[in-house]
Amino acid sequence: MGAGTVLLFTKHLATCPRRLPESQAGGGFLLIDKAHRTLWALLVMLAVQGVLREESRLRGQVPDSAATVRGWVVEYETGVPLEGATVSLASGPDSLPGVVARISGPGGTFFFPVVPPGLYRLSATLLGYMDLRDTLRVESASDLELTLPLSVSPVPLEPIVVDITQRPIGPLAGFERRRRKLRGTFITREDIEASNPFEFTDLLRTIPGTRLVPTATFGQRVTFRGGCTPDLWVDGTHVSTRGDIDSFLRPEDLEAVEIYRGPETPGEFGGNLCGAIVVWTRRGAPEPAKAEGTSLRRQLTFAASFVLLAFLIAR
Repeated sequence: MGAGTVLLFTKHLATCPRRLPESQAGGGFLLIDKAHRTLWALLVMLAVQGVLREESRLRGQVPDSAATVRGWVVEYETGVPLEGATVSLASGPDSLPGVVARISGPGGTFFFPVVPPGLYRLSATLLGYMDLRDTLRVESASDLELTLPLSVSPVPLEPIVVDITQRPIGPLAGFERRRRKLRGTFITREDIEASNPFEFTDLLRTIPGTRLVPTATFGQRVTFRGGCTPDLWVDGTHVSTRGDIDSFLRPEDLEAVEIYRGPETPGEFGGNLCGAIVVWTRRGAPEPAKAEGTSLRRQLTFAASFVLLAFLIAR
């Protein structure tokens, strides 16, 4: 801006206005006597009014034709007000400049105090909802109230993959732990079903160093290399191996079997230098009475077979 002019009114000067030396700002001081005070005051007032009108024009004073736009953003499905939605009046086909966007308040409300008349692109967006887009015509000096419903739109997320590993409980937890860490031969229920054995000892026939020896009661007992007899453990209980092992261990009742030879045997199954056979059943240890009955039936079956064979030979 240019230099200003200061009017100094005084009653002590009787002469015509005269100009003082210029100030450092490049302007000057004008001294006016009492006779010309009213005229100069009127001129100053007119000049100030002109400056104010120019400033109003430059600052974009609100035109009389401007409208107001207010409203609410709500959820379409429930009608609940939505806070934090972005509402925008962008430039439309009329090439009007857009209006600064508004954010809906706690009650879902928004307000545009000054909107020039024309056609705008209206939009409302909020995370988790479908965008609303439409055109809005604003008439001159109008007061518009809008309700903008937004429909819920699920946000796509990466699929969640849950890997569930079934962990054995009870005695089988120890079986799985030893199978991972120790040396030995381990037979699972899946292995038993795959081999479909007729007798328990059928599971042991293919294990290196294992030998099946007939007993005096038409049964079989297990020995390892060198003829030694391993210990037998059933569901954590030490069981005698002097009888027929097939008489009380049936394949359909077995859940898992562990076979250790010599130094492979863990301390929890005794200190037999020959080794150990550890059996885990599906229903716990077999009932002694049931085992004895089974042994008696097996003996009678073998005896009847032997008598029938002798009778056929005699003929």
